[in-house]
Amino acid sequence: DTGGQTIVGIAHYFLDPRRNRAEVSFLVQDDWQAQGIGSMLLEDLCAIGQQRRVKEFDAHVLVSNHNMLQVFNNSGYAITTRREEDAYLLTFALKTQD
Repeated sequence: DTGGQTIVGIAHYFLDPRRNRAEVSFLVQDDWQAQGIGSMLLEDLCAIGQQRRVKEFDAHVLVSNHNMLQVFNNSGYAITTRREEDAYLLTFALKTQD
C-alpha cells in the first residue's frame, strides 16, 4: 500500500563487493517517461553510491532506448560506451567525496 500515492519509477543497483562496482537499472512508467524522472533517480542512486563508496556504475541500455541513453549522457559523468549486440554497456566512475 502506497498510501494513495502512485509509484511511477524505480531504480536500484546490485553491488559486486569484490570489485566495489554496481550495475544500475531503472523502470519508469510509459506515461511518465521524458519528464526527468530517470535523471532524478540516477542522481539519487549516484549520491547513495558515493556515500557507500561505490567506485563505478555499469548499465545495460537497449540501443533503441534513446531516452535512457540521454539520461546517462546528460548526467555530467564521463560515460564509457561499448556496444554488446542489441544493447550498450555504459560505465562511469562515481565522483569521490573527500
